[in-house]
Amino acid sequence: MTSQEILELLERTGALIEGHCDRGDGTHADRLIRVVKATQFAPFNRKLCYEIVRHYLELDIHVVVAASTAAIPIAVEVGRQLEARAIFADAEGGLFDGFELHDGERAIVVQGLLESDEETTIVSKLIRKTNARLVGIGSIVDTRPAKQRYTVKDVTAIQLPLQRYDAGSCPLCALETPLVWTPSGV
Repeated sequence: MTSQEILELLERTGALIEGHCDRGDGTHADRLIRVVKATQFAPFNRKLCYEIVRHYLELDIHVVVAASTAAIPIAVEVGRQLEARAIFADAEGGLFDGFELHDGERAIVVQGLLESDEETTIVSKLIRKTNARLVGIGSIVDTRPAKQRYTVKDVTAIQLPLQRYDAGSCPLCALETPLVWTPSGV
């Protein structure tokens, strides 16, 4: 898929909202990205995940690890396309009950929205601790201002810069730009 096709898919599914957005965490942004709004549809999830998969087709991947619960559909689809197991990390940085990694397994970590390296780094350390081999990191949307240098393949379907502002010093608020999205219940 081209970047334009990915953008159109994200917009059509409500996964990408442009404008003045309250992120619900004390910050505002110029857009809101909710990849799960697109990955809930199997045909779209398949297409978006292939943008990760195509980089790993020749690397004999054994296991795909979801870095968060929102990445579970992505891990399952990437695993299906690579004919690999799909397992899921929990909020504490361990694996969900019953999942395990084995010595020498070739693993990739996937995430829908990659805003920082924190979640991926936690899961990457877990993989290395179990003597599995971290081969790569994949995301549907990468909003990191600068990529951390990894010693593994780091791929994304689309890079979308995101301007974040502290709610108290938001230039969009100063311009009295109306909010186009606020979290539910706010």
